[in-house]
Amino acid sequence: MKFLLLLLGGCISFFLLCCRPHWDIPTPEPAGSLVANTTLLELRKLHFKGNVEKIIDDWVIEGRVVANDRTDNFYKTLVIQDATGGISVKLDATDLYLTYPEGMQVFIRLKGCWLGDYGGLLQLGAGVDRSDSVYPRLISIPLPLSNQIMVKGKIDNAITPKEVSMQQLSDSLQNCLITIPQVEFIASDTSRPWADVNNQQAVNHVITGCNQGSIYVRTSGFAKFASAKTPRGNGKITGIYTVFGWEKQLILRDTSDVQMNALRCSGSGYRTLLWEDFDLLSPGSLLSISGWKNIPETGAQHFYVKATSKEKFAAIDAFACSQPRVVTWLISPAIPLSGTAGARLSFDTRDGFDNGATLRVFISTNYDGSNVPARSKWTELPATIAQGSVGVQSSQWKNSGNISLSGYKGTCWIAFKYEGSDTGMLRKTTGFQIDRVTVLSN
Repeated sequence: MKFLLLLLGGCISFFLLCCRPHWDIPTPEPAGSLVANTTLLELRKLHFKGNVEKIIDDWVIEGRVVANDRTDNFYKTLVIQDATGGISVKLDATDLYLTYPEGMQVFIRLKGCWLGDYGGLLQLGAGVDRSDSVYPRLISIPLPLSNQIMVKGKIDNAITPKEVSMQQLSDSLQNCLITIPQVEFIASDTSRPWADVNNQQAVNHVITGCNQGSIYVRTSGFAKFASAKTPRGNGKITGIYTVFGWEKQLILRDTSDVQMNALRCSGSGYRTLLWEDFDLLSPGSLLSISGWKNIPETGAQHFYVKATSKEKFAAIDAFACSQPRVVTWLISPAIPLSGTAGARLSFDTRDGFDNGATLRVFISTNYDGSNVPARSKWTELPATIAQGSVGVQSSQWKNSGNISLSGYKGTCWIAFKYEGSDTGMLRKTTGFQIDRVTVLSN
């Protein structure tokens, strides 16, 4: 019996060894003998979004560790950055911060590794899991292989985040350590836990700037600081810039990277009462933002979110709707004017295939929040609206100008009203796009 058990154990061990994945483990080299012969910028050029590519050349990159799992906000991941860009390296190991501290110089031998992306975020792995033929995913680099291809260099190298504005965020900054100045969490996201500790769920909070746009700050439910509270003030935030689909995200290394102790949106001498650039919405979807109303009064046409490669915006037209009359309202959240001075509205518009439909902007101080705007009194504002782009979609934005709201007190609402038609000989189906809706005050 004992002999049979030993024989069975030997067979099982042989089977497991035979069935292990085969990794081409390179011969280790000391850091001093390695020289980088390519950059992360050149590596990014090899990758096509949604695809996977095997690296077959003897390339070496050299960079610094800018993020690890020290606070558990990054899981089995190192973020490596050189002077040209950054990349997420998937590693099948934990407590990476003990082996690869922030600031450590790392050489990576790329031959045999694979490039891929997750939601558009560039990653490096050891292989490809094709169990889902539509969405293949990278396999993490196993620990034995990682110890060979990732060669450690000098430690305690200085890391200086790149300071950028929200308008400068682009794919070239993916996986890079950045600082965004003069920002704050939106009011509803202040003094909130960074993540859902009880359910161990990640949470997105929104930061915005004094007329700078907005971006998500995403925190893992496993992060060591998940139960801490987001700050109330204005200041700067540092983190790793990432993307997921159309969403722009910042991931913190630690809460010490958040310094928001100044007065909210006071640094430039004005207050932001309303800012919306639609960048946090999914393109192609019906426009739905907390506090906003998207009301098809007549003709069942809504405002939608559309996008170019550079930006997202609200859009509407009456084309192909076969409705004799289209009237649609896009109404802002309540805007508090009490205690302010010099309030002014501005926004940008573009028109396309102009054949007579109109877009106008109104203000009300007694809107009741219902889906029947006609119950309230609305006053048209003297705004400059794009027009005249016949037979083509304009590529140029037209600014409305600074529209004074000084004559209004208490609480107000801003409404964009579209009117068109798509029947008969005189169709009026002009398309309009709206972006960067802003109300500022002194």
